[in-house]
Amino acid sequence: MDDTILFPGVELEKTMFGKPYTYSENDKVYSEIFGLLRGDRIVPLQGAYEPIVGDKIIGVVSEERFSSYNIYINTAYDTSLSTKMCRQELFVGDMIEAEVEKIDETKRIYMKYPKKLPHGSVIEVPAVKIPRLIGKQMSMLNLIKEKTGCDVKVGKNGLVWISDCENRYLVVNVINKIVREAHFSGLTSRIEEFLGQKSNEV
Repeated sequence: MDDTILFPGVELEKTMFGKPYTYSENDKVYSEIFGLLRGDRIVPLQGAYEPIVGDKIIGVVSEERFSSYNIYINTAYDTSLSTKMCRQELFVGDMIEAEVEKIDETKRIYMKYPKKLPHGSVIEVPAVKIPRLIGKQMSMLNLIKEKTGCDVKVGKNGLVWISDCENRYLVVNVINKIVREAHFSGLTSRIEEFLGQKSNEV
């Protein structure tokens, strides 16, 4: 079955009533996002990160305060981290991984289990593409790590940490390819072939 591109406000079959990313009005069902209609489900193609308690996320220290740090985590909401929760002193530009502990009524995000990451780089990808980047049972992420020899940590918030390794530019190229082609079938095979070709060029 071919995928159908959807735009916000496009009318859908009534069988889609109550499905994620839809809304109803005057006994009709509409798409509320830009995405693909794949069978009886909608696959989003863009969208901001919406935090959920328990999410593993990546952050970057953006400001040092007297007793806390401001952390950039790819959201429009304020996020800070108490110095009491950190085992190591942090500085602007340091990268951390943490877990979303709670979200209050103002959308402020509180984190727990912060851990400073080794020197590396962080890139930003659309949060809706993160499941495809990770793959089923982490298959895609493990493939990237195995073929490149780089350590990679993926946050549900769309930030990806890449270790300071020899093939880090290859990792970035692979991630960009996954983001571009996430909605096509057979992606894992294409990525495996792409990485195999790049390995042969080295």
